[in-house]
Amino acid sequence: MGFERKPAASFTQNLGVPGVVYILENPGLRHGYFKIGCSRWSGATRANNLNLDANTGTPGSYRCIFEFRTRDCGLAEQRVFALLRDYRRGKWGQEFFEVDTEHAKATILRVCGIVDSEVAERIAKEQSAATGPGNLS
Repeated sequence: MGFERKPAASFTQNLGVPGVVYILENPGLRHGYFKIGCSRWSGATRANNLNLDANTGTPGSYRCIFEFRTRDCGLAEQRVFALLRDYRRGKWGQEFFEVDTEHAKATILRVCGIVDSEVAERIAKEQSAATGPGNLS
């Protein structure tokens, strides 16, 4: 009886989904290394899930040190990763960065603000088109 490995989560699974972009720390990681990602839930929930998953291979326990809610956590995560690409550590696809926490926080805040503005603008345009002239709603 063999065990099947779960497929890796898609990096686009959270596009268009409200959630948070978080920073997690773990004393089992080298000082200054952080896991940055997004979740539909909270950063604390994501940390707890990682701590319960024995397959992470990381000693120590994760804890959320920062999170910011956004209207599209998948898009925000992609943009944060792009801006922090020079700080990425580990294999491609991993969410580990060696970065000053204040720089990471500022990047997340800036990106989430832009993403939220874009989403709000898109929603306003869609609503305007749906109720605009020529639409007899």
